[in-house]
Amino acid sequence: MSRFLKSRLSIGIRKDYLTTHDCESLLHVKRRDLRSHIEHWQNCTGKELLPKPPLLPQSKLENCKVYNSRQLLIQSLSLGPRGIEVGTQKGDFAKHILDSVSSLRELTLIDMDLSQLETKNIADSRVRLMEGKSQDCLNTLQDDHYDFIYIDAGHGYDDFKHDLEISARKINSNGVIICNDYTSWSPLEVEPYGVLRALNEFLVSHENNFDVIALGLHVWGYHDLAIRKKS
Repeated sequence: MSRFLKSRLSIGIRKDYLTTHDCESLLHVKRRDLRSHIEHWQNCTGKELLPKPPLLPQSKLENCKVYNSRQLLIQSLSLGPRGIEVGTQKGDFAKHILDSVSSLRELTLIDMDLSQLETKNIADSRVRLMEGKSQDCLNTLQDDHYDFIYIDAGHGYDDFKHDLEISARKINSNGVIICNDYTSWSPLEVEPYGVLRALNEFLVSHENNFDVIALGLHVWGYHDLAIRKKS
């Protein structure tokens, strides 16, 4: 970073007075600082910020179809009449599910805070609402009953792992679990996600029970992976 830029930042000058070059230089410094902080944290704790996940067996991917979005993935899968969305926020994607799954008779929406829901998205007699921690709500539901579950709640390793393990008990034979944000890193939040590692571990340890059936791409890397429970 130039001395001029350092001096401007040190006196608290408004960032909107910085030139494009100044901003790019500052971003480069911040990225370097972040890498340095991560390395220092790993050395101090003996942990890895992004533990390496296991590779999925190639045999699990032979019949996996790739779609250009999660919206198209939902439209293309043959989903059954009973579904759950774990983590719904405003209900925008719930509305897409309601509009896209022609066989749908019941959609249970689970969220920690249902006050965010927009009425226009859930004004449908097929919707059932549950407020609370995802694991607690899922545990109250019937096992081997649901045709599909869409998981988009906590993205940390432990939270997602628990949601996935419980969901695996709730879906019936040939039921589908769709996992949002299948990634190790959130570029928009600049923080690690545990979804990819937890899901890969789950599929490796349940190799004979689940197949990967679809991947829905996202332009910033927040992909969706769909798995089907074997009958």
